[in-house]
Amino acid sequence: ARLAWRNSAKCIGRIAWNTLKVRDCRHLSKPHEIFQDVQTHLKEATAGSNIQSIMTVYKQKTPSEPFGIRFWSSQFVRYAAYKDPIDGSIMGDPANLELTEYLIQKKYWSPPDDPTPFDVLPLVLKIPGIKKPFVHELPKECVYEVDLEHPTNPELTKLGYRWTTVPAISNFKMNLGGIVYQNMPFNGWFMSTEIVRNLMERYDAGPRIAGLLGLDIKTDPAWQNSASSELERMVVHSFRKNGFTIVDPMGVGKSFCAHVQREREEYGRECPAQWSWIGGLVGPNNPVWHLEMRDFLLFPQYDYASENMLLHNAAEEVADDDTAVTELSEALSVEAPEVKVPQVLILYGSETGNAEAVARRLKRELRALKPTLKSLKDVAENFKDVCIRKKISHVLAICSTFGKGQPPSNAKAFFEAEKSRAIPLPEASAVKFAVLGLGSSIYPDFCQAGIDLDKILCSKGLDRTVELTKVDEAAGGEGAVDEWIGLVKNIVLPPNLQSYLVEAAALIDETPVVHSMKWILGEESVITTDKESGEKGSLCLSNTELLKTPDETKSIRKITFKAPAPYESGDHLSVKPRNSKTLIDRFLKCFEPELN
Repeated sequence: ARLAWRNSAKCIGRIAWNTLKVRDCRHLSKPHEIFQDVQTHLKEATAGSNIQSIMTVYKQKTPSEPFGIRFWSSQFVRYAAYKDPIDGSIMGDPANLELTEYLIQKKYWSPPDDPTPFDVLPLVLKIPGIKKPFVHELPKECVYEVDLEHPTNPELTKLGYRWTTVPAISNFKMNLGGIVYQNMPFNGWFMSTEIVRNLMERYDAGPRIAGLLGLDIKTDPAWQNSASSELERMVVHSFRKNGFTIVDPMGVGKSFCAHVQREREEYGRECPAQWSWIGGLVGPNNPVWHLEMRDFLLFPQYDYASENMLLHNAAEEVADDDTAVTELSEALSVEAPEVKVPQVLILYGSETGNAEAVARRLKRELRALKPTLKSLKDVAENFKDVCIRKKISHVLAICSTFGKGQPPSNAKAFFEAEKSRAIPLPEASAVKFAVLGLGSSIYPDFCQAGIDLDKILCSKGLDRTVELTKVDEAAGGEGAVDEWIGLVKNIVLPPNLQSYLVEAAALIDETPVVHSMKWILGEESVITTDKESGEKGSLCLSNTELLKTPDETKSIRKITFKAPAPYESGDHLSVKPRNSKTLIDRFLKCFEPELN
């Protein structure tokens, strides 16, 4: 477990990897026992306010279980989100909107009479073979939070922001020697930038803070930097004032550089690191910004687990035994159901990269549909052929405006080619389209390229499914982009279709290759040191089967042998099985003609 943290390329705080406290709770399987233990985890993690890094490992997943015992909550402490049915605005943490609405709809949880943006959601635990999930509200004494206050500006304190102090992550899994621990919540401590990013992106704190600072978000291009800087002062000041552990970007950057140097000089080990998560997170003034990094995969490793709530109806609520799961898997194969899956073509015209970034984000949101992403230039000469060949049902276009109302350079060819073609596409009325135009109202030809693109697609006979949306970047257009993406996603990929596609991808039955394998005890009782290589030998002491798939095609075993020399956690140990001389002689005799 500690090595998995050490190998995590996205984590900047790995210098403390060897201090991780691992709690072995594999014997717990009843919901009330696990919920009670979560409270113990949180209490031990705070250690009187100074945060202790802890991992609790619960029962492993068996080969016959699709998901095993799992928390639906991505962290122990998450805040609810409430969507206004009239204007669509969200109060609370939008990252948890789906879970909040699910719990309320199923009557598993009721929000307080007077909802706030920081209502703590209950923990949701799913046990294999039991249809309904178990829900548990954490006692207030186990939820450690900090009210954010500014050290010098009381007006910013009145905004009422707060955050949890223990980032206990519960949606990861870990594979150790073929055994999957899909329920292993763990926590470190927050870096201030993480909380700032959450409040800026998910709570839209930037404009409110900028307003109190007297910043004009329409004319001041640096207003977001100023707002996030003041918010970071609030976070660091508040955590330290209340005695809770938090690290600032500069301090943790220096410690990561020390960790990389220690790994290299003391252990002769290269440290895997993902720059976008480490260097890109802290900014150009931080020492890790210029640190050369290489992202590669080492095992053991932490991985994201599947979103169990999306798969709930697939294998757990519909079926309680392995046979029913297999039947469901066959029912979800691509040939059986008559479900019409949209074929989506995402087009973009971008000069500075903003429209392209939105297009790529849209592709991620619709990834269950496997959409095709292309620039408008890519389909300038064969737009009709692409639509017909790929049986496109939806064309979603994002286009910025450049210069004096002109399309970007990677969209001009499409505009010119399609304007010259007056003939509509065959059966074009069956193809839906939506256009998002990006521009700035400080220019006279605001979103002109988007307007022209909308007219071109309409002239080809395509059916407009969403009215042209124009985003004003001068007024901070992130909210309008989010709204458009959400609207398009609900039309093209409604929740029921997304659930179906996720279930189908997860449960398609693949018949494995069957191998016959037997374990036998070798005839030789002593293994000596190899005279040529100098490698020391060790006799196998035990060979115990831990898990086996129902069809006996996979066996996970614990093989015990006496190590020839002591080694510490993190050292590389090479294990080379050696066959006995008698077995080798038999092999050579059996295959003598082929070998000769």
